[in-house]
Amino acid sequence: MQIILNLGVVAFLVGMTFFWGIQGALSALLHLVAVVVALAITFALWEPLSLRLVETGALLALNAWGVSLLATFALTMGLLRFASNKAVQKNIHFSQAVNQVVGGVFGLAAGILTAGFIFIAVSFLPIAGDIGGYDPLKVELDGRIAENPEGGLWIPVDRWAGNFIAMMSNGAMRGGRPMADAIGPDLLHEAAVFRLATAYDPNLSLVAGRNAVSLAEAQMYTNVREEHLPGAAARNIRGRFNVEGARLLFLSLNWVNHVATLDNRGNLRLPPTQVRLLVTNPQTRARRVLEPVGGVRRDPGGTDHRFFANNISSHYLFSSVPEGLTLRTDWVFSVPEGFEPRFVRVRNLRIPIRTYQTIDVGQIAGQITQPELAISGLANVAMDTTGAVADIRFEQTDRLPVALSSNWGFMTGISVESQAIRSGSSSGTPPGGTSDPGRGPQRIERVNLPAGNIMIRAELTYEDLRAVLEAVRQSADDDRGFWLDYQLRGDSLRVAPIGYFRIEQGNRYRFSFAASIQDALGQRGDIETRLTDREDNPRVFIYFLLQEDSRPISMGIGSVTLQDVTISEGRMN
Repeated sequence: MQIILNLGVVAFLVGMTFFWGIQGALSALLHLVAVVVALAITFALWEPLSLRLVETGALLALNAWGVSLLATFALTMGLLRFASNKAVQKNIHFSQAVNQVVGGVFGLAAGILTAGFIFIAVSFLPIAGDIGGYDPLKVELDGRIAENPEGGLWIPVDRWAGNFIAMMSNGAMRGGRPMADAIGPDLLHEAAVFRLATAYDPNLSLVAGRNAVSLAEAQMYTNVREEHLPGAAARNIRGRFNVEGARLLFLSLNWVNHVATLDNRGNLRLPPTQVRLLVTNPQTRARRVLEPVGGVRRDPGGTDHRFFANNISSHYLFSSVPEGLTLRTDWVFSVPEGFEPRFVRVRNLRIPIRTYQTIDVGQIAGQITQPELAISGLANVAMDTTGAVADIRFEQTDRLPVALSSNWGFMTGISVESQAIRSGSSSGTPPGGTSDPGRGPQRIERVNLPAGNIMIRAELTYEDLRAVLEAVRQSADDDRGFWLDYQLRGDSLRVAPIGYFRIEQGNRYRFSFAASIQDALGQRGDIETRLTDREDNPRVFIYFLLQEDSRPISMGIGSVTLQDVTISEGRMN
């Protein structure tokens, strides 16, 4: 699909060049001017029109930021072309060579701006996954956002158009506020980040109504040092930024049950990619858009607080917001020296930060780890787990517990590459019954292991599953997602499973694997911890994908740490 998409872009640009070369230099110039003016009008009306559409409460609200761009541009272009055709009914005669060359250049420029704009606008639509292979950004295993070299365009029309629009906003077509002060200095980056939330959950909302979110308070802790970050917060935040002399900004946001902001069950699903902080340097006028280093969720009633670091495996902030109650979320940002916070953008909704309270750094320990903030959560364990909850066995291996027939893999529709499961899920009893279903040369024996990574496999028996379910029941936790804590180059990180394989008596199988960590987050609830009869002797193998040089620390589920990870040399494959 990516090749087809790129060939389509090339064909469109070639077509625009030839078409406007035939039409002539004046016609091509008028069309280019129309494109530029239409872009200026579209982005001038974009924010107020999008916020108005969000308030409609219809399906259109969920697509407001993308639809408003596309619809406004199309309508404006139509009106401008109609007006220019009526106003200029005659052409200026140039030589054929001038018409073809100059007209072609103007046509190519118009084609680049139009194609680039379309990619930017479509990125503001709630489309899960890549768009025909177009996916310019990715979320790394440690939660950082990085360029995706395999998801870009051969001809970077999106980058060129984004830079041109930003230049217009700061130049001749500047309004009361340049776009860099409203969206950020990089329009294309923010467009790609906007849609990255679908990597956590393809069903969450990408919009927020003006009355749904408000800033409750802002607190800045200055001169933060490593010793000021105690307990679980230190383990999660340390390594995310330079802590010597750092400034930590705590922003508390209030959420209410409002149109289009929550899902259809009244739940808030909010990954860290949907919360950005724009800061500016008053001296140099430099601008930056910062991602949070962590967050705290406060449930309605104020009794349950969860702290989590910003990494992809911490999933997303999730909570129900009953009618009439307010959900409070706290986000933690590391603000560089010399920069001041301007506003926090939540799903493209700008919330100004007009003032903040500066607090003595000695109080930061209470802010992060005071008892009411450590009742439960991904980082702070809600129950006594001084001893191992289960007796889980760990191996560094990408092998399946039982080899499968490649024919069975073909019939069940799983994706297989070089005798390894790349992605897919299935259940049942493979051909061969209780005998080895993978006998023969064509067998599926492994889970796909990308270069530069290692695979950790955890094995849970019937007794382990029973202990896990009991621990979760005692913790009264609503998060059943498994996780693995690990260290990588001094950072303490957490990762979700890439998949699982369940075996019961009689070679009954159930398994599910994702092609990436982003895809794996969508199946967090799919890992089977249910118990069957003791005679079935169920075993569950859970697979974690880590970067090379990672050192596994412990495994857990929800807010419960199950066991420290110990991998003997003799069990490493």
